[in-house]
Amino acid sequence: MMELFWQIHPARMAHRAVSQSYMPGTATLNRMVWKYQAWLMGFNGGPLRQPSMRIVDRHMKMLREGLKRSKLPVTDDPDAAFFVGRNPA
Repeated sequence: MMELFWQIHPARMAHRAVSQSYMPGTATLNRMVWKYQAWLMGFNGGPLRQPSMRIVDRHMKMLREGLKRSKLPVTDDPDAAFFVGRNPA
């Protein structure tokens, strides 16, 4: 259990760093960040209905690297494909 806990620690820290950078000191949830992390792991991606917060390139890079350092499977698709989604309408 502890081995798995420490294996995914880089992903947890990347998520924490991204969450603290866009609205520090608030309890705001950026659902676009959640959806991007799910897309990295194989989920659909694509746009959220408005209004929604943004996700910027530096945050996407941090989240992708955190998952890679955690030795989790990450898609090789470019980040631009996230905004289209895997099953576009």
